[in-house]
Amino acid sequence: MPRIQEGEEVCILTTGETGILRRYLDRFFVQVDVNGEYRKVHITALQPVWLMHMDRKHEKSQTKKKKITGRDGMPDGLSMYFQPERNAAGEIERYLLMLINRTDADLRIHYEFLLQGSVYYSYRKELADGADTDLHHFRTDQLNDLPAFRITCWPLKSSEQTAHEAVREVRLKAKQFFSPVYAFGNDGALLMPFWKSLPGKMEKPVFQTPADDFDWEEQDTPQVHEVLEKASMPDFIDLHAEKLDQAWELLDKQEILQMQLNHCRNFVERAIRHKLHKVYVIHGLGKGILRKEIERLLDEYPSVTSYSNQYNPRFGHGATEVILE
Repeated sequence: MPRIQEGEEVCILTTGETGILRRYLDRFFVQVDVNGEYRKVHITALQPVWLMHMDRKHEKSQTKKKKITGRDGMPDGLSMYFQPERNAAGEIERYLLMLINRTDADLRIHYEFLLQGSVYYSYRKELADGADTDLHHFRTDQLNDLPAFRITCWPLKSSEQTAHEAVREVRLKAKQFFSPVYAFGNDGALLMPFWKSLPGKMEKPVFQTPADDFDWEEQDTPQVHEVLEKASMPDFIDLHAEKLDQAWELLDKQEILQMQLNHCRNFVERAIRHKLHKVYVIHGLGKGILRKEIERLLDEYPSVTSYSNQYNPRFGHGATEVILE
């Protein structure tokens, strides 16, 4: 992609917002004016608006050629469907997870599956209204590993009523998973609702589950769950691409770097929220590009009192030790 020029209208891919690129701060970061508010944004998180318009025209032409046919009988909203897969004896061995979009809006989706507080699988794709997409398989023995599902989505077409970004994380409990009350259909399938409709701009972007629906735990849960989450959170994150995304080989270098920085930011913010004193960010050796970007990121947080990149008996070389307040 050619260099974006100063004064050009751009889209921030991580938030879905548009603004004007005012100036380059250095090789990696730029200053973007979003409705008078200046943002420091990594260059890999930007795309020219004119290029996105070209993509939309291409997508629209492709949509006309191919009719969208999703699974029938799905409720309105964005949901996750657990499709059972059985062995020769008719016993359910595992479930195929599918994301179902019936929101009346085409969405850009970033999905993460977490076990023990760490990202086990991540996925990102544009999902048209009325379409379904396969995610990954889920085994019932993974219920012992505190499974959680996190979805961030952005409407491809902004409106005055719909928020730019909607985020929700839900955690699955064995008691609800095995309860027949929550079955969808009569073939052993389950349905997890994320939103019945996209949150409005003035709403908190978390869907409140009805009493007769799944009893999923929300991200803002009672204090006891915060304690459990803190206890299960590792004190390190491995930012090697193959640890973060199974499809990492399909990404270019800039996309990999942005993915690594997003995971690092999420990890650091969780560590600060849980008041951890010391954590480690594993980045490897290489040319030092990722390490320097991590240091820039850490400098943004007042709660980071110091960091150092020295030999560690647990991780060897290639890991940054971060001290928090």
